[in-house]
Amino acid sequence: MRHEVMRHKSDPPMSTASNPAALRRHLLKIVLIGLLLRVAGVVLIHSYRVKLDNDESAHIAASLASGQGFSNPFGPPTGPTAWLGPVYPFVLSGFFKAFGPYTRAAVVAALLLNCLLSAVTCLPIYFIARHTFGERIAERSAWVWTLLPYTMYWGIRWIWDTSLSALLLTLLFLMTLHLAESSTLRRGRSTVCYGSCGTDQHNRVGVPAFCRKLDLLSAISAGEAFLLECHGGRGAVSGDDRSLDGSQLCRLS
Repeated sequence: MRHEVMRHKSDPPMSTASNPAALRRHLLKIVLIGLLLRVAGVVLIHSYRVKLDNDESAHIAASLASGQGFSNPFGPPTGPTAWLGPVYPFVLSGFFKAFGPYTRAAVVAALLLNCLLSAVTCLPIYFIARHTFGERIAERSAWVWTLLPYTMYWGIRWIWDTSLSALLLTLLFLMTLHLAESSTLRRGRSTVCYGSCGTDQHNRVGVPAFCRKLDLLSAISAGEAFLLECHGGRGAVSGDDRSLDGSQLCRLS
């Protein structure tokens, strides 16, 4: 009996990865700490006082809020534009409608959204690292993203789509990892979600492509990497695979 008690005392504690409830609480703690640090950064550097005179996304959002459509990225009326992807300006236009264009309240709301998106990005980073390197590296990766000042800066300093793009791209990468290893039945269900968030087998792109032009290339490349993984498991390399390799090399160059 005494040996059994000593053995139980020497057992290592259960990891959070094997305890879903504990893992959720732990990740929520990391997200909340990241959010509080980013909000504190907004207050400390007074980024809520930012001037939006040269902010193209704010000008497009103001045009949307005033009923002029997706236009006028430089302020004066210049007509319809494709200067930016539509996702972030449409989100920002909602704040402008609620609080008024270019007002301090709208700026604060946009910065708080950026802080939240940046803080939540630690979640896909954690699961990417756990899937690839294991739980210890995943834990460190999530904390590095949460605490590193450089990962906070762009989200708390500018009214821009940087935080949203980072979140979407990490989610896209995580979905690529899981989709490449899923079974045929799960893959069929997952491709529907993957097609809306990234790219499908026909290179039709989803939300990330409409957020930023760089995300368009990343979404297509992620889909092609998934296709290469699928075809690679069958042995022979087809002409389609070779064309995918060539298109990826062209984009990298």
